[in-house]
Amino acid sequence: IDDLIAVLNDGTPIDFEHTCISLCIGAYAGLDSRQGLLPAWERFQPNTQAQLLDLAESYLAGVSPPELDWLRSNETPYAVLTGYSALQLLKSKAPGVFDNLPDGIWQRWASCLFWNRLWDKEPDDLHRALQEAAYDRAPEEFLQGLNEVIEGQKVHYGTEFYVQRSLPAWDDAVRGLLRSKLLDSALRPASFHAVLSLLIQNRSEERRVGKECRSRW
Repeated sequence: IDDLIAVLNDGTPIDFEHTCISLCIGAYAGLDSRQGLLPAWERFQPNTQAQLLDLAESYLAGVSPPELDWLRSNETPYAVLTGYSALQLLKSKAPGVFDNLPDGIWQRWASCLFWNRLWDKEPDDLHRALQEAAYDRAPEEFLQGLNEVIEGQKVHYGTEFYVQRSLPAWDDAVRGLLRSKLLDSALRPASFHAVLSLLIQNRSEERRVGKECRSRW
């Protein structure tokens, strides 16, 4: 911990990345795994926690994430994981700062919400809250990231389709993206079935809600 604090004294945005890497894959990995907290978060003094929150905000504002082609690969850059950690930390520990992040930050970092595209776990409430915020503040960039994920999954996978766990909303833009994928001859049968099932499932839900609304009139 003392070594990490010494690094933070430089006060540059990249120090937040170094700290995240040290905590998440170093000696403190696995500690304090509560939602939104870096490992060993509670071991830091309040002034250090405040410094980390400031650095998280500075990181998002001052560092550029990598190009979207990482979403088609099996690897996730450290910068993406760090950007996600910054959003997570601000949402859980500094919600006022989180709510006032400029749209430009969301437009740059929306793609980091897909860092867990290779997992088979359902997202937790905090991750869904981040997804919803990203789609609300940067819908175009979010859908660009989702498209890259689908393009990558149709090459590498095909049975477990991440898109089923990554939709923060269901609207014309999402429907349009998924429908366009049904016309893609490169989409594997299992992925085609997953997209089609998702469209049918949500269409059925729309009809059910519509019937309920009409019955109240």
